[in-house]
Amino acid sequence: MQWTPQQQQVIDDRGRNVLVAAAAGSGKTAVLTERIISLLRDGHSLDDFLIITFTKASAKDMKDKIRRAIEQNPSLRREEKKLATAQISTIDSFCHTIVRDHFYYLDVDPAFRIADQNEIAILQDDELSDLFEERYEALEPAFLDLVEVFGPDRSDVGLRQAVLTLETYLNNRIDRREAIGQILAGFDDEDYWQTKLSHYIGWHEDEIKRLVAEARELCFNDKTTQTIEADLALLQSGRLGFPRYPVLTKAEKADPELVETNDALKRIRDRYRKLAQNFYQNLAAEGDFSSLMKDYRNQQARMSALIELTEDFHERFFSKRKDMNMFSFADIEHLALKAVQDPDIAQTYRERFSFIFIDEYQDTNPIQEGLIECIKRDNNVFMVGDIKQSIYRFRQADPTIFLRKFHAYAKPSKASVRIDLNRNFRSAKPIIEGVNRIFETIMLEDYGGIAYDDKSALEFGNLNLSHLEDDVEIMLIEAGTGEREQAELDHIIRRVAQLRREGYRYRDMVILMRAPSAIADRAIEQFKEAGLPLSLDYSSAYLKSLEVEILLNYLRLIDNFRQDIALMSVLRLPRYGLSDQDLLDIRHQVPRVAFHEAVRSEALDQTLKEKLSVFFEELETFRRHSRSLSIDALLQEIYHTTNYEPFILLMPDGRQRLANVRLLFHLAGDYEQTSFVGLSKFLRYVERIMEVDKDIEAARIIPEDADTVRLMSIHKSKGLQFPVVFVAGLHRRFNEQDVSRPLIVLDDRAVMTDVDLDKRVSRQPLFKRLLQDDLRAASRQEEIRLLYVAMTRAEKRLILSAVVPDRSKALAAIEPHSLSSLRDCNTYWRLISGAMVIDCDGHSRPGYRLVEEKELDCFDQKAMVSRVASSERSVTPRAIRPRVADSKYSVTRLIQQEVVAPKLTQSFDEELIGGIEKGIRFHKAMEWLDFSDVSGSLDRLEADKILEDFQDRALVERFLSHELMQEFLAGAIRLRRELPFVYRMAIGDEETLVQGIIDLVIERPGGDVLIDYKTDVSLAYLPQYERQVGYYAEAYQAITKRSVSRKLIWFVRLGRFIEID
Repeated sequence: MQWTPQQQQVIDDRGRNVLVAAAAGSGKTAVLTERIISLLRDGHSLDDFLIITFTKASAKDMKDKIRRAIEQNPSLRREEKKLATAQISTIDSFCHTIVRDHFYYLDVDPAFRIADQNEIAILQDDELSDLFEERYEALEPAFLDLVEVFGPDRSDVGLRQAVLTLETYLNNRIDRREAIGQILAGFDDEDYWQTKLSHYIGWHEDEIKRLVAEARELCFNDKTTQTIEADLALLQSGRLGFPRYPVLTKAEKADPELVETNDALKRIRDRYRKLAQNFYQNLAAEGDFSSLMKDYRNQQARMSALIELTEDFHERFFSKRKDMNMFSFADIEHLALKAVQDPDIAQTYRERFSFIFIDEYQDTNPIQEGLIECIKRDNNVFMVGDIKQSIYRFRQADPTIFLRKFHAYAKPSKASVRIDLNRNFRSAKPIIEGVNRIFETIMLEDYGGIAYDDKSALEFGNLNLSHLEDDVEIMLIEAGTGEREQAELDHIIRRVAQLRREGYRYRDMVILMRAPSAIADRAIEQFKEAGLPLSLDYSSAYLKSLEVEILLNYLRLIDNFRQDIALMSVLRLPRYGLSDQDLLDIRHQVPRVAFHEAVRSEALDQTLKEKLSVFFEELETFRRHSRSLSIDALLQEIYHTTNYEPFILLMPDGRQRLANVRLLFHLAGDYEQTSFVGLSKFLRYVERIMEVDKDIEAARIIPEDADTVRLMSIHKSKGLQFPVVFVAGLHRRFNEQDVSRPLIVLDDRAVMTDVDLDKRVSRQPLFKRLLQDDLRAASRQEEIRLLYVAMTRAEKRLILSAVVPDRSKALAAIEPHSLSSLRDCNTYWRLISGAMVIDCDGHSRPGYRLVEEKELDCFDQKAMVSRVASSERSVTPRAIRPRVADSKYSVTRLIQQEVVAPKLTQSFDEELIGGIEKGIRFHKAMEWLDFSDVSGSLDRLEADKILEDFQDRALVERFLSHELMQEFLAGAIRLRRELPFVYRMAIGDEETLVQGIIDLVIERPGGDVLIDYKTDVSLAYLPQYERQVGYYAEAYQAITKRSVSRKLIWFVRLGRFIEID
């Protein structure tokens, strides 16, 4: 491999600490692996290496790459056996090893287990409840005061949240006691608050002056100049009575350029007026600095009480976990740090590891950094990461750790060096240019600590993509508030269909969102209606899915029968034969009592009693068995007794639902490994998982290579890449709940909302707002980094999508970013648009293209119907992805007008149905099959449940072994399967929009081959099929600009080709 000079330096640099600032797509993993191999070639051993990765998958991938390199180099075979025990792992796994190795020093039982995060969350909640109950019973004045301060609604929920906020903060500090001391000392630290306040005042004054100066430059007549000068005089005097803005004359209104300048001037004036009003009003309401400090010191007693309460909770909960011989991942990190803080233990690790490698260093937290500091030598740490991709603040990652070294290592020395890798080998040049244009504007040293300058900007490196010239696309969609999701998905679906026609596979495309769960259900529905495949790849509330909820409801009834909603849900199972009308009859026959009482009433008619008797008999059996069976076994018994599997397989997305049910069984098995016992506790376990939002990832049944569009979160996309990336939902507001909480803890300072319990009033003190500003800035800087991650996943096409109420107004309102406008951005759209400076005519900076509505083909999202010819059409739709849209006209409908399908009764011919099923299975196999490895591919498809119990291998082999297919495949450039199209063609005297899906196109140098599959046992409808294939060929040639040299129909059951002239 040809390395760049910077990459080669990363591989070769020795004898000092190295920080690699590796931008997206710069090949950091390859370079990291090559450095390790290079050291092995130098004679070092894997036993000398500590290699820390961010995920288990990364650790496995690293081991695999090292193994392959060793296998290719005979001189390194000595290291092959060491791979199994090499310390290549996540930081959690390494900490786990330290604790087990030094259990005697830490006074822990070496048989400890790592608790499930949901178990920890529930036990934490329980322990906090127990603590609060004791404090309530003791009537402690300080505690009751805190309850009122944090709970104006007479609830202790606010105080519980404050305790957990403070606990999370302190738990991420190396020295908890020191951090507490700093928080309490902050009440007397006038210098800190004076500096913070001076910075706040200085920034506002500078920004107001800058905006006024910008407005001055836009003044175009004496009236506007006088207005801005009057504003400036008022601002300098601290008064806010701004004069009215002058109105344009008729002549001025007739000048479009002057109107545009005037609008820009008014927007700038509005911004500095708003900024000044907020700034001066905040200061005027607070008084002088001594008053601010006095008010702040009044919080000290309450803060001390909150710290005491939090420490009591911390010690009790840790003791409880230790007594139960289980720990959280955070516990293990702290215990590992405690171990290596012992000089002798630390020395053993320093002597053992000659080289320390840390991947994704930007996501390190203070505890992990403290641990590495204890065991490192002066010159043996290699760190690689990208501050622009630090997106895990919610996991307590601290990007300032990377940032400090980024600046400290900038000037090479004998001790350290920073090496920048900015050449991107992933993305096409227009994407790189588009990314650079946005982030050079919004990623600033004054706003995030790092400047997106020449040293940070991406450089184009993949010459194989030089031919791609597609600008970054912006789909700015106009829709009302209640229609945003539907409208955005509609546009995305239409664009996906276009890209599929251009030759991209569905699996080439991904839709990235900050929070995809917000549109998941609607996305599944709309993609299904459009006949396009979509799979979800995000953390989902699968426990709330219907198929899982019904089983949980059965468990709830076994535990406590008096639950009407659960009861009605279970009674609707086909097993019990009760319809909606039956449930209404129960209600009507026995009114005025709870439903669970009505079902047991003697007043019910005999038919209902007989149906209910089956249910009650089985319920009683399950209740008896629940006393002795595990939860997993009890669920399995319910599942089999009620014939649950056929029930859910007949539902939409049956296989996905079945997988979710199996995941529930797995969860029940995991539950048996926790400290909890019994059905009641299990139900509480599940409910608490949902309450604390610690849900488990939805079951994934679609293989990685499945041809489907993916919907995933930006977080989950980290480290991945896709030919086509949609970044959607850019109009959604950022989540800033952390900023609005009653307690803010930051930089070892803490401020809470001021509450006067006597007057029953509360206020937000200025010091709290100062910390809120810093916290909000940190949050928004991470949003900027998330946007960077999302946009840099794209290889060939990048499409940005946002929805606005009025497109013209949204475009007209865009103006270049200033620092103040950047701080006010609360959506990705505002971040992006201010950087691109789109004008009211839709013109943006080079590298971006605003997509017009007319560019998207008409793609009607009505339900798609199957393209099944002849009598198949009258019997059943194909059991695979819908193939032809029922839009204006489908090709199938065009030939249907000429073919009258035989009318079938319910006792239709079994042979015909068998033939249809064969056709369905054949089509599905052809859609997924790897033609180069038929047998192995079919085995994998069956294993992955894409083909189930496939008994028609002979049909597939007969098709692929046919001499014509052998000829076609021998010269094939590319295979294109299940190719959809929307095309306007002349039908009779009219032009009609036609849709269809072509089964197979084999691209060949001399002209492409188009093949359609039919399952008929006769050639009765051949003339109609010939016309259908003719429509396909006409549409294909017009859309792709490629010629079709041969058109054929393969009759699956006859085993023969018919060529169409």
